[in-house]
This record gives sequence, structure tokens and C-alpha cells, in this order.
Amino acid sequence: MPLDLPQASAQWEQVSHALCPRGRMSTEQAVNIGLLLNPELNKARLSLMKKVSAAQYAGLWEDPSVGADLERIAGGPVSSRALAPSLTLPLTGLPALAKKAEEQYAAADFLQLCADELAYRRSLEEKILEVQVAHARLEMMQERQKVLAVESEQAERLLKAGEMDLTDYHIIRRREGDMHQELQAQETTHLKLHQELIALMGLHPSLAHAEITDELPTHAPAAMPIPSAEELLYTPSVLAQLEGYKATETELRAEIRKQYPDLKIAPGYLREDGEHKVTLGAEISLPLWNRNRKGIAEAGGERTLKAHEVVTTWHNLLREADNLRARQELAEQHCRAEEERIAALRGAAEQREQLFGMGETTLPAVAEARHEAYVRRLNFLENMQELLGVQIAIRYLH
Repeated sequence: MPLDLPQASAQWEQVSHALCPRGRMSTEQAVNIGLLLNPELNKARLSLMKKVSAAQYAGLWEDPSVGADLERIAGGPVSSRALAPSLTLPLTGLPALAKKAEEQYAAADFLQLCADELAYRRSLEEKILEVQVAHARLEMMQERQKVLAVESEQAERLLKAGEMDLTDYHIIRRREGDMHQELQAQETTHLKLHQELIALMGLHPSLAHAEITDELPTHAPAAMPIPSAEELLYTPSVLAQLEGYKATETELRAEIRKQYPDLKIAPGYLREDGEHKVTLGAEISLPLWNRNRKGIAEAGGERTLKAHEVVTTWHNLLREADNLRARQELAEQHCRAEEERIAALRGAAEQREQLFGMGETTLPAVAEARHEAYVRRLNFLENMQELLGVQIAIRYLH
């Protein structure tokens, strides 16, 4: 089937805009779109379909064969004719074991696909969080730039009137210049994160400016429970490894069975010297020396390797769960502490603003208080991102 790439591209853009018509979506909508369009997940699904389709035809018996003989004395009439079909009877049960192994591998691939989907949902929500934080930082910086512009104008007038020290004036102007650079860098970061999000979702790049409608929490959320070691045993990644291990056990049994003989029977028909005869032949293999030692050794080694992978996967989950527990505790402490500092600074800043309005304090003093409040808000946003990111990881751990 020939590929029409321009048509496929047009369909991609059409589907993308149909799924996100307003250029705005919630986190839940973004996850659903990503599960539908992500190319890596779709590739994994197609691979699974191929494995399942192949598993349906695994373990078939060998095709029967037919042999015919014609005997004739040179120069004379045909003296005999023979027809003998033959069929191998798999007494070792190898076809059944082969089918079972393929079914187990298909089950392992299905569970691995489930694990991949969970990992994808986690990575997508983490990317959405990055976009939300970047957007919040951008709005915070834009608001801060407006405040600094007003402060610079006030400082200019006070300097000309001789009511401001030159050092304080330069500090205010330098902050405005630094904010201009930080805002430019944040605009670039914001755009790149949006592009990465759209690529991760599988949407057309024309939707690179699509926004997430969900708002970040204003206060630190409650801690999430960490799954126990027993619960982690039932994660799709561990179950997938276990199914793979069972398949290697089945393959080892098949290799062991290969050291035993199969039986081939060949009933036949013979016409010789005008007489009709029925024959029956039998053939049995005699594995005397080889006995499939090499195949058994390789299958046993593969089973040992798969057992190691199962244990390693579970240990990695245990380690990650413990790491996430410690990170959540620390991030929650930092968020709570920063919230207290912001609340204290907010009260002090309001008092300074009132005093400045009454002319009882200076512009540099107010500007310093505003800058401190801005820095604390940025710090709280970073701590909140760490806490929310850890909780996303906990939610998709099992």
C-alpha cells in the first residue's frame, strides 16, 4: 500500500484541531489526547497486535508428507506401485509448549504496554506541571516588570529632585534591567516547554501555543500515601516481568522435551504383481549423544536472567518508593515554611506600602520589601513544583 505523506500530514493537523478546537484543554483532556495520539504508544500497540496475531498460529503440527514409488523392470511392465503418506506425532508435546510460550510472551507484552501507558501518563503530567509553573513564573515576572517600571520612573523623578541617593537609584534600575533579561529567558523557556508538551501528546505543531486550563494550587496539598512493598508486587511492570519469566520456564521445558523422541507413522498402499497390499511404517528418532544439552543450557541461562530482571524491577520500585517518601516529606516542609515566610512578608509589605503612601518611608525601602516578596513567591513556586512532581510520581508508581 503506497503512503501518501501529504495527505497523512493534513489528516494529522485536522485530527489535532478537532481534538483541541479552542487551543485550551484540561489536564485530563490532555492525557486522553496523548494516549490516543502519542506515536510511541501507538507503535507499541501495533507491536502487541502483531505478537497476539502470531501467537494464534504458534505450536502447529508439522505438515504431513506423501511419498510415491513406481517400480518397473527395464523393458518390461510396471511391477509395483506404492503410495505412503506420513505424519509426525509430537509425543513430546512441543507444539503445545510452543503455543503456551507465545501466549505468555503476548501476555507479558500486554502488561508491559500497560506499564508504558502508566509511565507515559506520568511523564505527560510532569510536563504539564512544568508548563503550568513556567506560565505562572511568566505572569509573575510580567507583573513584576510593571512594578519595576513604575519604581524606575519614581526613582528618576526623585533623583532629579535631589531626594534619592545615586546608589539606590542604580540598584532600582539594575533590577529593572535584570528583570527584562529574566523575562526574555522565561518567554523562551515557556515556548520550548509548550512545544515539548505538544510533541509528547502527538498533536500537530500548529497547536504549540495551546494552554492548560487547570490552575496550580495556592497552598501545599496534603501528603499522599506511599504504596507498600506488597502493593508494588502487582504493578504492571513487575507482572510483565513475571509473565516473561513464566515464558522462559515454558521454553526450558520445551528444550528438555526435545531430548525425547518423536514418532513418525506412515500408512501406505502397495500394488505389486497384481496384488493389493496395505503397509504401515514407523520411524522414531534416537537422541543418544546430543540430547539437546546446548539448547537446555541456553534456555536455563535465559530463565536465570529473566528471574534477575524480575527481582531487579521490584527492587527498583522499592527504592523509588522510599526516595519519593523522603522527597515528599522534605518538599512539604519547604512549602509550609515558605508559606509562613510569605504570610509574614505580606503583612510587613502592606504596612510599608501604607507608610510610603503617607510619605513616612522611602522608595528604596519599599522597593526592597517588594523585591523580597517577589523572591519568596518564586521560591514557593519552585518548592510547590517539587512537591506536586513527587506526588505525580507517587500516583503512578503502582
